[in-house]
Amino acid sequence: MSEPLETDFIKKAEETAKEYAQKANLKGEGLPSPVPSNDESRNIATLCHLSMIVLGPLVAIFVYLLKPGDQFIAENAKEDINLSITLTIIGFILTISIIGWLLLWVVWVVNFVAAIYLAIKSSEGKTARLPFLIRFMK
Repeated sequence: MSEPLETDFIKKAEETAKEYAQKANLKGEGLPSPVPSNDESRNIATLCHLSMIVLGPLVAIFVYLLKPGDQFIAENAKEDINLSITLTIIGFILTISIIGWLLLWVVWVVNFVAAIYLAIKSSEGKTARLPFLIRFMK
């Protein structure tokens, strides 16, 4: 007799969680991420991520301002901008101490690996979210 009540409760809890997540624009299990409108969107997002290795957030800001209507490109550009701001803050914190100067290369390695990971995901048509980023742009 308690089994139907438990399954009803679980179903209601899942529905409520999905509703709140959609209202808050959160990415989670079962929630759709922005779908690229065409191959051009995927290519622009991929190039935006790869440019982070050399040019930092310049291309991401430029693309974000030029393509505001494409949600896939906007989400990927925001992820790049958030990555750049977060790593800049970490870099400033590391430069305060002498040991930090020795570890500053880690920031560059994280930038390189994150840019490659994000580029691979965007080339597959997916929007990846890095969990360690501070979300300045939501």
